[in-house]
Amino acid sequence: MLIPKIIWYISVWSVLLPFLTGILLYRRLDHHSRIIFAIVVAAIPPQLLTLPFPHSGTLDILYNIYTILEFVLVYFLFAGSITGTLKKAFLAPFFPFLAFVTYSIYSQGLKPYFNEWVCAANIAYLYWMFLFVLECLDRDMKWLDTGLPIFWYCSALILYAPCTVFVFSLYAYIDRSTNPFIHRLWSIHGIFNTSMYVMFAIGLARNPIRIKNNF
Repeated sequence: MLIPKIIWYISVWSVLLPFLTGILLYRRLDHHSRIIFAIVVAAIPPQLLTLPFPHSGTLDILYNIYTILEFVLVYFLFAGSITGTLKKAFLAPFFPFLAFVTYSIYSQGLKPYFNEWVCAANIAYLYWMFLFVLECLDRDMKWLDTGLPIFWYCSALILYAPCTVFVFSLYAYIDRSTNPFIHRLWSIHGIFNTSMYVMFAIGLARNPIRIKNNF
């Protein structure tokens, strides 16, 4: 059980890597990078509080609030790059998700942890990135370049979102299971969570002056 615990600790602390990178380079960050930095800042309280309070009601509330903030910020991360006929399609998940969140809070309050929000949000992220790639192809926009911050942000979310949907759709089952193998599914999420924050840090470290396309 030592390796899963190490993976968990690394996953929790990994959020500080893009946070410190963003603080050092904040004045040089472009629009996309500042949104990513905002996502990282919002993630710090729930991430780090899992260390002293891994199973508390307060932590559940913080994670629920973070899920809403992350959803809105990821929307704005891509929204500015979508134009024309794809713009209406891009809005499709936004209001249904907010309606779902509003109904959940109205019926149950903020205290229970809503893993359904996490799954729905990450499905929306995959949908938005698909439209973003279509927009890039349609407008001949450059993004598949490791020198561009947006490449690292997209790569991070493309790797993280499917894993999160899979693991969090089984949240209750994993949490209640007495099988150690089932509990190790959290390690998979921990690995992808760490990789996401590492990629965010790499993207934030890229010099925005080098970005000479339409992003």
